Amino acid sequence: MDQIDIETINQQARKAKELFNEGKHNEAESMMQGVMQQALTYYKDELAVEMAEYYYMYGTIIVLKLSEHQDVFGQRTREAENNALAVQDPEYTQSDNDGEQIEDGDIEEEHKVQDNKPTENIEDLDDFHIAWENLEVARVILEKEISIQKNKDIQEFKYIRNLAKVYIKLAELDQWRDKFDDAQENLLKSLQLRLQCENPEISRDIAETYFFLGNVTLYNYKEGKEEEALNYYLKALQILENHLCKLQNKEFKQIILQDTYDREHLKLSFLDNDDSKELKQVLSMLYDKVEDTNIAWKEIQTDEWKKAREEMLNKAQIMQQQQVQQQQFTSQPIQEERQIIQLGNFGNARRRIEVVEKQQQPQQQQPQQQQQQQQQQQAEELPQEEASKKVKID
Repeated sequence: MDQIDIETINQQARKAKELFNEGKHNEAESMMQGVMQQALTYYKDELAVEMAEYYYMYGTIIVLKLSEHQDVFGQRTREAENNALAVQDPEYTQSDNDGEQIEDGDIEEEHKVQDNKPTENIEDLDDFHIAWENLEVARVILEKEISIQKNKDIQEFKYIRNLAKVYIKLAELDQWRDKFDDAQENLLKSLQLRLQCENPEISRDIAETYFFLGNVTLYNYKEGKEEEALNYYLKALQILENHLCKLQNKEFKQIILQDTYDREHLKLSFLDNDDSKELKQVLSMLYDKVEDTNIAWKEIQTDEWKKAREEMLNKAQIMQQQQVQQQQFTSQPIQEERQIIQLGNFGNARRRIEVVEKQQQPQQQQPQQQQQQQQQQQAEELPQEEASKKVKID
């Protein structure tokens, strides 16, 4: 058996990423399984800190495979997500703080939008568990390493950034299960980590996290969350505007909430480089998001909406009461059957009474006839004495 070297392992990991981006998901997954086996053979410890990268990559491939079946973030298109993510090849991604490369094998997230959410099947559930297990192992490894370094007064931002990305993927899995509260918790953890090692004024990673927090807040479908989501979007918008100003060597400008925004500065120019063009497209999408969310927030403040909502709640309450009554009615079949039986007996009893009355009618008529006959006989058998006593007047 040829000796395994780390360069060969990393080449195969990059190949798996390329296969996935080409839409060859099963091939990418199979190749990543081989990468995992070779990496375990090389490091001889499944919990080695170097293994966290491969667990993350394998888990991410499965997460994106699940995302192909349904849109994890709801109505938001995956193309818009990619723009907001600012996903780049890790070989070219640098920190805004110290220029350190992020070596976590991040994978570009591209796929077609699925309009309809299919029902979960066994294969999806298996994929979910595989992704969750790999991401959880990566999380445990990275948290342990960060804790060890903290005790030694050492801090490597690489591990903190990688852990922040693991939490992002765990949040996606939470949304896949409609566990929006858990997703928000993981996103807040990611935000806390990124604030430790990124520039909060211009970091696109932090803007990404705010954007995701806005989405998951809206998709939680809780009353009055539009304002909270709007705040997250505005923070992301401010950071990206700052980043654009930095690219164009301009002063930062304060972004405030407005009904509509002037987007003249987002028009593409031949002077723009690729980064500026891409960032302007992201900002245009994000301005749409802010304006739409602001409209929704204002709508729920109107008297008409409040009245409609009150009527809707009243109808829902009436329907709930009807359902409870129906359940109570259907939960007493024995009593209802007993009532029917009683009604049947009552009807039979009525019929029996009528039969008896008919049978008794001739018996009641017979004594009356005999009495009449006796009266007639008594009248005919008057004594002769009484007849002779009658005085005949001539």
